[in-house]
Order: sequence, then C-alpha cells, then structure tokens
Amino acid sequence: MNNKIDLVLGIHCHQPVGNFEHVFEDAYQKSYLPFVKVLQKHPKIKVVFHYSGVLLQWFKKNHPEFIDLLKQVIVSNNCEILGGGFYEPILITLSEEDRISQINLLSNFIKNNFDYDVKGIWLAERVWEQGLAKTIFNAGIDYTLVDDNHFMRAGLKPEDVHGYFTTEEGGNLINIFPISERLRYLVPFKQVSECIDFLKHKKDKGEDLEILVDDGEKFGNWPGTNKSVYEEGWLENFFKALEDNPWINLVTLKEAHEKHLPRGLIYLPPGSYKEMIEWSDGFWRNFFIKYPESNSLHKKMLMISEKIKSAKGSIKENAYRKIEDQLFSGQCNDVYWHGIFGGLYLNYLRSSLYSCLIRAQSMLEVETKKKEKDWVSAEEIDIDKDGKKEIILENKDIGLYLDPYEGGTLFELDLKKEPFVNLCDNLTRRPESYHKKIKEAVIPADNSASQSIHESLKVKKEGLEKLLAYDAYRRVSLIDHFIAEDLSLLNFRDSYPGSHFVKYPYIPKIRKDSKKIEIELNAQDQSISLKKTISLAPNTGSFPVSYEIKNNSDKDINQIFAVEFNFSLLACDADNRFYEIPGVNLKNNKLNALDEIQDVSEIRVKDLWQQIQLGFNFSKKSRVWMFPIYTVSSSESGMEQNYQHSTLVFAWKLNIPKKSIWGIDIKCEINKIGA
Repeated sequence: MNNKIDLVLGIHCHQPVGNFEHVFEDAYQKSYLPFVKVLQKHPKIKVVFHYSGVLLQWFKKNHPEFIDLLKQVIVSNNCEILGGGFYEPILITLSEEDRISQINLLSNFIKNNFDYDVKGIWLAERVWEQGLAKTIFNAGIDYTLVDDNHFMRAGLKPEDVHGYFTTEEGGNLINIFPISERLRYLVPFKQVSECIDFLKHKKDKGEDLEILVDDGEKFGNWPGTNKSVYEEGWLENFFKALEDNPWINLVTLKEAHEKHLPRGLIYLPPGSYKEMIEWSDGFWRNFFIKYPESNSLHKKMLMISEKIKSAKGSIKENAYRKIEDQLFSGQCNDVYWHGIFGGLYLNYLRSSLYSCLIRAQSMLEVETKKKEKDWVSAEEIDIDKDGKKEIILENKDIGLYLDPYEGGTLFELDLKKEPFVNLCDNLTRRPESYHKKIKEAVIPADNSASQSIHESLKVKKEGLEKLLAYDAYRRVSLIDHFIAEDLSLLNFRDSYPGSHFVKYPYIPKIRKDSKKIEIELNAQDQSISLKKTISLAPNTGSFPVSYEIKNNSDKDINQIFAVEFNFSLLACDADNRFYEIPGVNLKNNKLNALDEIQDVSEIRVKDLWQQIQLGFNFSKKSRVWMFPIYTVSSSESGMEQNYQHSTLVFAWKLNIPKKSIWGIDIKCEINKIGA
C-alpha cells in the first residue's frame, strides 16, 4: 500500500475556427476566466493547461489581460502548458509535414508568449494511430496523452493501466500517459467526496500515478455546470479537498515523467475516447465514409496542401506563410466528424473551413499565376480518392467540381473572392442513432441540471420528429431527374428516391478553345440519351449549362425533366434569404417556406448575410420549386433543428416525339450584391 499517490490534474480548452464571437465570449466568462480565478486562490494546486492556438489567438486579441493572468498562475503554481496542433487538427488526417508544422506553430507561440518550453502535446479528440509516435518524436516532443480505453483495447487489464508507458515507431521513442475515464465522469459531476474516495482506492491498490486531463468547458460552460462548479462551489471545494488530503500529491506531466519510470513498452491500436469510438464505428477515419461531405472537405484540404508545398521556394516566404496559415485554419477538426456535438451539422462552421481553404487556394493562384491574366483550366483528378477521376473547372473567380461517375453532378461550387465560399457546402439528411430517441425525449431543454453531456438527451424545440426525413441521394447540384407529372413538391423533398440518372455514370469530354472550356457529360439508357454541357470562360462568375435529351425509343416521351440545385445560404434568418423574379410582384419571397412558381424565365436568389446573388436565366420558361432543408442533430444543450441549405428545382414538361431531341439552356451566375 502506498502512502501517497501523484495526481496530474489538467484541462483542455478549444473553440472551433469560425465559431461565433459571442460563443467565445460566453465560454470565457463562464469557464476559462473563473477557473483560473479560483485556481489563483490555491497556489498549491498544480494544473496542466492546454489551450488550442485558436483560443490563444482570441485571448491575445480580445482579453490580453487573461494571457498575463495565465502567466502569473503558471509561475506561482508551477503549472505546465501542453502544446499540440495550433488549429486543433486531427493529426492523423494531415501530411507528415503539416503535422509537424502545426505542432511547431503552437510550441513557438507558447514560447514567445509564455516563455515556456513545451515538452508534451494534447491530441485533438485523443485520436491515435501508431504512426503518430514518429511525428511526435520528430517534432521534439517527449510525451502525449490518450484515454485509458486505448490501453485496454491493446490488451491490458484495467488494474494495469496507470502510470505511463513508452511506445515507438521506427525506433522513434515517446512516452504516453493514460487518462482515467472514471475520473473524467466523476469530475465535476459527482460529489467531491466520491472523487477523493476514488483516488484513495487507487492509492490503497498500490497505484502511484493517476491522470485527469479533460475538457475545460465542463467547468462552467457545459449545461448546468456554471451553477454547480462556481455558484455552488464545486471547484473550490475540490481544490480544498486536494489540499486537505496530504496523501494526494499534485504533479505536472513533466514532473511525473521525470519522477516515475515507465511501466513498459506498449503499442496502441487506432482509437480515441470511448464515445468517439462508438460514433465512428470503431475507427475515426470511418467518418470520411459515413459522411461524404466530410470526405470532400478533407480531400480538398489535402489537395490544397499538396499544391502549396509544390509552390514552396517559388514564392516569397512571407506570402507563403500567410497562405499556409489559411490552410492550417482549414484543418481544424470540429466539422470533420459528428457525435454528441454539432460539428459537421453546423453549416457556419463548415463554411468557415471551406472559406479558409478557398482563400488559401486563391492566394496561391495570385502568387503563381501573376503572368496569366486571362486563364481558365480543367483538371481531371481523383480528388475524393475513390479510384475515379472528378473534373475541376475553374478560373480566377469561381471553381466547379464535377463528378462524372455520380450523375455528372456539381458537388462543389467555389466563389474564389470574398467571402470565399463553397455554395454547394450542403449536408444530406441521413439517419443518426439518436433520432430514434427523439420521440422519447420529452424533457424540455433547461440548464438547471448538472450532468455529463453524454448522459443527457434534451429536445430544444417541439416537433423535431416531423423533420426526420432522409435523402436517397447526396444533395448537391446539377442533379438530373425524370419525374412523373403528379409528383408533389413535398414528396419530392422528403420521399422521392430519384431517377436512375441521379447516380448514373456520365462519360466526360473536355473541349478547350481560346475563349472557354466546355465539359460535355453524356449518359443514356434504353430510351433516353442525355447530354449536358458546362462552359466556363476567363474572368467571369457565370457558367452556362445546356441540356440535350434525345428520345431513342419508338414511343413519345411524356415526362417532367427537372434539374436540382442545392445552395448553402448562410443568412441568419429568412429575411436575409430571398428570391426575386424580375417583373413579378411576389407576396412571399422568403426562402424559409415551400413555394412553386410557374412560367419563370429568370430568377435571382439573394443571401444578404454573405452579400451573394445567384442568378438563373432559362431559354424555355420553367416551373420552379423551392424549399429549405433542415436536419435534426445533437448538441451540448440538446436536440436541435439546423438549416442546411436551400433547394431549387427547375422543371419542364417534356413531349418528345420518337427519335427527336429536346433542349434547354440555363445561364448560372454568381455575383457579389452591388458588384
């Protein structure tokens, strides 16, 4: 039986790139500041701090006094600061060069602002793969942390998971600490006495080192915790209890590493904390399979990273670093996955990362294409890494990403100037495991109860079960439909499976002349040949699209042909998302309601929040359907409704005699409002 036990106590704090300013401020006032204020009164309590670079930049800009306060506490309490990836990326998703650059960026920031030499790093979401050992070693780091669950999945018994271990990759040795899951669930949700009893139990079993480093936001910013942790004094009482029990010895990770010998060598399987493993079906990278939207964002990031690295040395160092910083911002982890937190489901966070990546690409093109005033390009590349090539058609103003093998669809539409957005940054409605619980969750959302987020399920708005419709295909643009005349708008929105052309392989042809590039996409079945052609010229935000439909059968074709577009409009409310039809006085032109309009030759859709206008002109008058798409997702405070995008469907009634051809021309244009 040991007389004492060493305890590492730490917090990890982070906010996503692109989160609202008031969210940062709310977390600061409710969690970040009060935690340090309480700690300041207890100089014997040592804490290991990790703040992402996103947060540290925000502190420096908005609350520089907090940086000074942190410096004082770190010195007076002999605390430690952990590094990590500056913009809190999932390191395993990056190239080796970007991994080390992100780690160095945060280590250098900490050195410059706190005069502290980083020895250990925090892994975003504790996502581990064995190759990280080499990365961490090459970044000059001695140790990191993952959950004790990792060690048990490697075959250790629970009673053997304490202290710390060594691991290696290619002979590159690092040290790795296990975080106690049980302590994560006790602090700060259970009685202080239960936490002390747990540590005493561990001491009496002969263990001499226990680790707790967990989200700092649960000390005041999670639902109910501001009241329990500060108003009711949980944190104050916890610190006092640690002080009043001299057999608990507070140490930093650095001190634990120096004081204790490692328990031995271990190799950990890929993993994360228990809940993340459940959400990802056992392997974090499964998020790229489950959510094509995440995969598209990730593979775009990798493509731009590669382009930036290829240009290194050919552009000035200062310009290169600014471009690289935009890339690194676009690697922030939060929207690449989904679990109990909104993450991928929050369109403004997805948009923010796309904005960083598109901005990086545009800045790079300015530097590398200085001698090319009028350029347009078409590139065939397997951007999503599925073994089939997509086509990127772009000029300096816009970029169109086409998937010939998935219905010839437009899955990304980039505006390559302010506000640097992907207008096809949509999210398909799909079933989530928690959806089946919504009808059972009748407790209204309130912040009176203090409990772990993983234990709560609340509904923030009544009637969410009515939104639980799922899409049969990915909601992108230039989706081709052949539909029955009696199909209703509601059925199209919520239960239409799509015609077989939705996922049909189209054969691409690329034609280029001195003025433009054309992408011709061809598909056919037994009765119909369909050809759509997308054109792009230099120095324009417009791209004409033309369709030719040939009747190959011996019977007349009488159907509705429709082209579906989906656009992520970020306006904060319906009053800032609207459409207008020149020459027509519309009573209700808000984009928050279902609408159907006949005989339209031209329509404009406006997003006043982003100051973007989308224009469509038709060579034949069109029927137009419009409706918003909402998803239901979980968040820290409960189940919520999220606007994802607005759908526009342009439809024409076909009457094509046998062996005849029907055609339509659509001019699509993107502009800044007022430009």
